[in-house]
Amino acid sequence: MPRLTKHQKRSRKAYEAKSTRKNNSDNDSDNMSINDDSDNVDDTDNFSVNDEPVENDNAVSIVRKLKEAAKKYHQERASHEIRRLRYIGNSVRTRRRKNQQLLEAAKGTLALCTFWDTKKSTDEVDKTIADVDDDVSDDTNDNNDKQSDNEIEDCNWNNKIQAALENLEIDIKKENKKNEVWVRLNGIRLYLQLVKCNYSKMNASEIVSNTAGKGVYHARCIRSWAHEYVMSRQIPYSRREHHAKIWSFLWDEDILLQVKSYIREHKWDISPQMLMIQMNEIILPGLGFAPSPTIHINTARNYLKELGYTYAKVKKGIYIDGHEREGVVVYRKIFLEQMSKFEHRMPIFSGDNLDEITWPDSNIQPLILVTHDECIFSAYDGSRSLWIPDGEQPLRKKGNGRSIHVSEFLTDVCGRLALPDEMQVSDDFPREACVIMHPGKNNDGWWKADDLISQVIERAIPIFEARFPGCQALFAFDNASSHATFSPDALIAKNMNLNPGGKQPKMRRTYFGDENIQQDMIFPSDYCISNLRGQPKGLKQVLMERGLWPNEGLKLEEARKIMSQQPDFFSAKGTGRRAKKFSRSNCDYLWTGLQRTVSLALASVPLTTIRRYARKAFRYMDVYRKGLTGKAAEFAVKKYRSHRRVPDSVLQSVGIYFYFS
Repeated sequence: MPRLTKHQKRSRKAYEAKSTRKNNSDNDSDNMSINDDSDNVDDTDNFSVNDEPVENDNAVSIVRKLKEAAKKYHQERASHEIRRLRYIGNSVRTRRRKNQQLLEAAKGTLALCTFWDTKKSTDEVDKTIADVDDDVSDDTNDNNDKQSDNEIEDCNWNNKIQAALENLEIDIKKENKKNEVWVRLNGIRLYLQLVKCNYSKMNASEIVSNTAGKGVYHARCIRSWAHEYVMSRQIPYSRREHHAKIWSFLWDEDILLQVKSYIREHKWDISPQMLMIQMNEIILPGLGFAPSPTIHINTARNYLKELGYTYAKVKKGIYIDGHEREGVVVYRKIFLEQMSKFEHRMPIFSGDNLDEITWPDSNIQPLILVTHDECIFSAYDGSRSLWIPDGEQPLRKKGNGRSIHVSEFLTDVCGRLALPDEMQVSDDFPREACVIMHPGKNNDGWWKADDLISQVIERAIPIFEARFPGCQALFAFDNASSHATFSPDALIAKNMNLNPGGKQPKMRRTYFGDENIQQDMIFPSDYCISNLRGQPKGLKQVLMERGLWPNEGLKLEEARKIMSQQPDFFSAKGTGRRAKKFSRSNCDYLWTGLQRTVSLALASVPLTTIRRYARKAFRYMDVYRKGLTGKAAEFAVKKYRSHRRVPDSVLQSVGIYFYFS
């Protein structure tokens, strides 16, 4: 017979007990039925109240019903006793668990028998109580330490949340409102604000998620984003749709090698334009791409960035604009007033390419503005903005190298002031007003004001009269120091000495005061001091004659400053300066290359560009004349580009824009 397990033995005992109870209940029911039968018989004998006999069939049916009722009663009782065998929570495991819970709850306490144990002395009891108190105090201190640590952690976390909220305000302003990052940052901000207001993290994230119309997953993401932002000020963002969707030529190894080789040859003068031409005309056709594909200049620019090049400026210093200085503002007003008197006589250009010319009325002599500009092209003057490899700088040659000086005149009618090829003139007549020289001590010398005067008289004026008969020229020169030349006898205070005589120019006669008092700047020939006859008077003598010399005297610089502010000295009139981009982009740092490039650079500027530049200059004059300066003037000029003048509606919008900004 196989060995039974504990569970099988328990089940078998329960089955045997159930069978025993059932047999006993059956025996009891039989005995009860017999007694009932006898009782019923007796009852039937005495049941005839009205002396009417009861039939035996009725008695038998009653006995049968009683047996069935007794049997049903015993079955219900037996089933109720069997139901008591169910588990009611008093197993060994349950009792062990409850005892362990009681021991944990009684930790740090003493049993009552300790205080009534007569076998222990009072000292032992006190010692036991002291040990228990120490244990309790240690546990209390541990709990207090844990509580203080939790408080410190909560304080640090609150500080981090506050710092994160301050940083969130800055990041939210930077991001575009349509950007996914902006939406996440706002969700993080709302979540942290709720957490700061003692909301639980779970409830706060659910509130933010419900506000956005999302569910539990979005709430979990918000908690993750917020924790990442608080700890590192960064949040993960989706990289979906950031994969490359087009094929790049640089993925081809042969093309990549040739592109890198070309870039190494032109390391410090590479540009997207050069790379585009090289790939479209040489690299791609040479590798057998048929039909030969082409790339755009934007693609070439992206290729340079992918290869580690960055477009950066090479600056030598800081340019400070002084166009709002007091002296400049005063002179600008005078210049604008004078130009406003001439504009109605100048031709106007219109059309998409500014090729339609509108001349003034026939009864008005046309006036053509002729501007002068000077430029020096140096052999080592390369581009200021380059595509350079990351972390590298070009090592250029020191100095500027040999240079070429160009003095040129431009008009918005014909561009460079020169005679057309079809115009026949004598051989000794100049065909262009441009003058090119090689400055230097051992070359052509240096460009001076006398050279400019000779260029105007001998070249510019004759060419203008031959090219535009019946028109008048208005020459405009910039305020370069080389142009500020004066006649030898001009009134210039900085050229005068304090005392008479010496090395100072002999200046012409002048007038001063409201009554136009005549004053000679040199001593007369019959002056009392023979050594000073015909010599310059000097600042001291001139100021004394005008009554401006103080008793305590003046130093040289003080006297020059006073004299320069006099009306006759202040109004002294002088008698007498862009193709740099082309030259720099084609610079090969060689003298022969510079000589070849300058002539090409001068002819590279189209007439349309010159006319557009001239029209923009007139718009600047107009907005400055109407009171706008600085950024407001620049904004108005860019906003309206159709004509020389800017309408008042644009000026009003500009004023409103800058008021609110």
